[in-house]
Amino acid sequence: MSQAKLLILSSPYKLQIIFLSLGIILVILGLILRGNNHSTSNQSQEVLGNSTVENSPESSASLKIEIDVSGEVVNPGVYELDFGSRVEDALQKAGGITDNADKNWVDKNINKAAKLTDGQKIYIPSLQQSNNDIASSNEQNSSVAQSESGQININTASLGELESLEGIGQVYGQKIIDNRPYSAVEELLSKSVLKQSEYNKIKDRLIVY
Repeated sequence: MSQAKLLILSSPYKLQIIFLSLGIILVILGLILRGNNHSTSNQSQEVLGNSTVENSPESSASLKIEIDVSGEVVNPGVYELDFGSRVEDALQKAGGITDNADKNWVDKNINKAAKLTDGQKIYIPSLQQSNNDIASSNEQNSSVAQSESGQININTASLGELESLEGIGQVYGQKIIDNRPYSAVEELLSKSVLKQSEYNKIKDRLIVY
């Protein structure tokens, strides 16, 4: 038996020495295992990072959308644009709006800075179409007002509405329109638009406001 072993076995502190040696061995083993785990963790993170990059979706810059541009534009049609494009981009793609377009309507209703979505439709009306829509809307409103009150406004009524009155044909109806505006129903007499007999038949159905 070696001198060192004999010295340990004969020492009164042999148990302390043994435990101290075991402690040192355990510390060394712990450091070795910790180093291996840290290396494995770094490798896993690197692999995960590479996988995330490889599996990332296609960037939005390369995506395309299709937009239908019609109405008063130079070249109506369906156009392919980049994802994130604006209404102005679609109008330019279609050659811009024509001289017949209702530019006031466009300024009020079209937000050229708005982002487009796939399948969106952009329609530009003509000035004539806008005027026709307004006239039709006014006529409908007038008809609704007439049906609700049972009376006809001689300042706004159409020729057809005036002709619906008893004794009023196209001639008298047009004469009423030509002498507008009226501040009172009685002006149909003072302006010599109607005779007293015709006026008496319809006066209760007439209003001016």
